[in-house]
Amino acid sequence: MTYPSRFLSLSLIASSTLALVVACSASGSDDPALTTDEAGATEPAPTSTLPPASKPDAEAPVDAGKDAAKDAAKDAAKDAATDSGLDAAPPAPEPGDACKTLDEIFARTCGICGTQSALCLAKPDGTPGVVSAYSPCTSELANGCLPGATENEACGNCGTRQRTCTQSCAWSTGACTGEPVSSCTPTSLDYTTAGCPTVGTVRTRACSGTCAWSNFTMACEPLDFKLVVAATPGDTVSSIYPLRATIAAKRLNGTCPNGYFSTTTDYPYVYVELMNPTENPLTVSAWNTAASTSGPIIDTLMTWYAGNTKPTDEVSRKACAKGVVDACPSGLPCGDNKWAGITGANAITLPPFGSALLFFGSYYAAGSGSPSEGPVKLVVRTEPTP
Repeated sequence: MTYPSRFLSLSLIASSTLALVVACSASGSDDPALTTDEAGATEPAPTSTLPPASKPDAEAPVDAGKDAAKDAAKDAAKDAATDSGLDAAPPAPEPGDACKTLDEIFARTCGICGTQSALCLAKPDGTPGVVSAYSPCTSELANGCLPGATENEACGNCGTRQRTCTQSCAWSTGACTGEPVSSCTPTSLDYTTAGCPTVGTVRTRACSGTCAWSNFTMACEPLDFKLVVAATPGDTVSSIYPLRATIAAKRLNGTCPNGYFSTTTDYPYVYVELMNPTENPLTVSAWNTAASTSGPIIDTLMTWYAGNTKPTDEVSRKACAKGVVDACPSGLPCGDNKWAGITGANAITLPPFGSALLFFGSYYAAGSGSPSEGPVKLVVRTEPTP
């Protein structure tokens, strides 16, 4: 009776050992003592259940990416909370508020990004207690604005735009709107040779204060620009004139009457008659500048002639009053040194009710690649009598 029990025990031990070998082999162990040759390997029974495969390594960054996205979202939310003032310091107390620490100083902004301060004072019984009045506002930003203020301003050609004062006391401007269709800059003058059968004649038009062009003149006449200067010293007058290749000539340089000319004939120019409206002689300065914020910057030359007779040949062109100026003299607000100006020793003199002829033109030839054509503003300032 004992033999069957021993045989049963040995059978169970053998079965357990075989199961262990099969299980280890299925787990993928690299131990050679537990690996069977491929030729003698036995497929596990259909009912065998293998352990679940681990997730491929390629999927690991997905979780990392999710974590990073969550962190980024948290950071963004935190930044938004800070921007909205959730993490901002509490506002400074008002005068008369309770305070706990004697001699504590409270500072706050005021006015146009200025500062002022108050102090924690003791109560009559000597205990901490009350915020004092604030000192006057100091260190305000020069030429700044009051945060939150808004205003409308003119822009472009009769357009408007709103600007808002930021927390840093600087204006932030919006887009310019409301400009008329085909608008122009007031005081601009224009001309065309269209429909003019005689060489040297043009039709002219002017831009009104409502930024609209007038119709071209019916008659074709020689180009004749006039500008009445101010009667009061220190006052200025201005107008905008076109430089175009349509009206061009050789460039004059040097000192009158011994100047010299370029070899080409396509330097745009204009003549403007400056007229004295008073019975007294006047001295005036003149300079070019940009016609608008978007207008071209043109390197110009400038000179002037006594009287109002336009030069007709090279000899008369050389007979200018002083000399040809090719830069902006010190003290004139040209905005760019490429613009020409006349002042000081070269200033223009106008006899009572008389005129002088101002010439300005481009330093560069039309089509040279450098700016030489476009609207140019001429400003004339009446100077104190010497």
